[in-house]
Amino acid sequence: MSEILNDIERERIKRLLAEECTYQLDDDVMDEFLSRMKLVKLKKGDYVFDEGEYNPSVYILKEGILARTHLVDGTEHCISFALPATLFVATASYYMGKRSFYREQACCYSEVLYCTKEDYDNLIKTSHRFAQWVYSLAMCQVYYYEMKSALIKGAAIDRFKSLAVNRPEILRNVSNKMVAAYLGISPQYLCHLKKKLYNM
Repeated sequence: MSEILNDIERERIKRLLAEECTYQLDDDVMDEFLSRMKLVKLKKGDYVFDEGEYNPSVYILKEGILARTHLVDGTEHCISFALPATLFVATASYYMGKRSFYREQACCYSEVLYCTKEDYDNLIKTSHRFAQWVYSLAMCQVYYYEMKSALIKGAAIDRFKSLAVNRPEILRNVSNKMVAAYLGISPQYLCHLKKKLYNM
C-alpha cells in the first residue's frame, strides 16, 4: 500500500470517490489504484499542468481547490473548479497525445495524487471492475457539466447566488479574480454583487 496516504486519508478519498459516480468500486481494486499514486503539493497559483504542455498523467485532487482555465486574447477564462476527490486529466494529452488546451491551477494550497497513463490504462485493461468504474465516472462527469450549465445560468446575480448555495467553499477559498472569470464578470462587479447579496 502506498505510504503517501495514511489509513484515515485513504478511507476519506475512497468515500469521496464513491460519491462521484453510481458504480461502486470494490475496496481491493480501489486500494490497488491508490497504491500506484504519488503525491505533489501545490502553492496557490502553481499549475498541475499548463496550457501548451504535454501531460498525460491521471490526477485526483486530495486537498484544496483547482481551477481549469484558458486564455483568450490574453484574458483568463475559468471553465470549472475541482474539489477534493475530483479525478481529472489533460484530455488532449491523455486521449489524443497532444499538448493541453487548458491549465489546471491551484486556487489555494492543494495536494494532488497522480499516476502515469500507463498504470491507469493497465488497470483498465486488466480489471473489468475498474473499467466499469472509469466508464461510470466519465459519464457522471458529463452529467455534472450539464447540471452545472442548468444551475449556473441567468443574470450575473443569479449565477452568483447559485454558486453561493451549491459551492460556498469556492467563494471562501478562491480569489475574486478567479470567481469572476468563472462567472464571466469583472472582479469589481463581483464585489458589487457580494455587497448587494450579503446586505439584503
